[in-house]
Amino acid sequence: MRKYPLYLLLLAAALAGCGKPDTSASAAVVTNAPPQDSLPSGRIAERVADRLPHVHLNRDAFNDTIATNALSLFIDSLDYDHSFFLASDIAEFQLQATNLDDMVKSGKTDFAQLVLDRFKERVTNRVAYVNQLLNNSFDLDTQETYRWKRDTAPWPTDEAEWNDLWHKKVKNDYVARLAAVQSGVDDEAQKTTNAVTGAKAAKVLTPVDSVRERYKQYQLMIESNLDSEALLQRYLSAFTRSYDPHSDYLSPRGVEDFDINMSLSLVGIGATLRSEDGAAKIEKLIAGGPAEQDGRLQPGDKIIAVAQGAAEPVSILYWPLSKAVRIIRGEKGTKVVLTVIPADDATGTRT
Repeated sequence: MRKYPLYLLLLAAALAGCGKPDTSASAAVVTNAPPQDSLPSGRIAERVADRLPHVHLNRDAFNDTIATNALSLFIDSLDYDHSFFLASDIAEFQLQATNLDDMVKSGKTDFAQLVLDRFKERVTNRVAYVNQLLNNSFDLDTQETYRWKRDTAPWPTDEAEWNDLWHKKVKNDYVARLAAVQSGVDDEAQKTTNAVTGAKAAKVLTPVDSVRERYKQYQLMIESNLDSEALLQRYLSAFTRSYDPHSDYLSPRGVEDFDINMSLSLVGIGATLRSEDGAAKIEKLIAGGPAEQDGRLQPGDKIIAVAQGAAEPVSILYWPLSKAVRIIRGEKGTKVVLTVIPADDATGTRT
């Protein structure tokens, strides 16, 4: 674990987004709405439904076909590997598929919250099951097959199938972490380069604790980051992407995130970042910036926690990159302490 105090020399900060920006984007519906507390979601939804058929190149009607596609896109945006929801959940949601266009036209977006609430229930259930599995040892002598790419796989039909899927999923996570740890144990060169003068001794997570922490942080991310503004953006973007995959609805915060993505720079600490494995990974250091002058941060390091001054570090694992930069920003001369996983830690178990 390395904790680096850095003094911000400049105020402006912008980050590379969670993925590379798609400069071929054909459309973005932008709403100059008030701050989140007074975000008029109903009027925004009405406006999106009204304007899309007129401003999009396709000129397609905002109808049942669009709504049905939007539902699939919205569900996939939450449960991309089809492992949290049950088939019965999907069947229940699909009963409303052809009504969603009319709901959005009338400014009703509460269906999105219904789906999210069910998703949170399923995540809570699965994280509890993960902990149950990790409290017992895995039989590594039994050969099993796990299909890790499940974006087109059917959802589990019952609890037995659900549990079997998650047993294999978590076992796969554990074996992958175990293999990563074992592959780096005897790498003396890595041990040498991991040493940082003046840093506290690193706490090395066991494979079990590493997997447990991963799911804990994922649950925290779902609970804390999908607020009403983020949910509205995700839901309405499902409708815009039904017109084409490069069209999005951007909320006020989404506009800021878009600008961050396009600028590809973080001036506050002097680094460009991108999201990887739930952490903010440093892509490169800006010449002459605070990080380069300090000399300890390196490309490939992953920022996992941030502390302002002498305050306790706040984990930023699984945070949207734009939210992470907000905690980094501060007045000129602000002391920021970053907790990072070194780039040369192949195991990723140092926290």
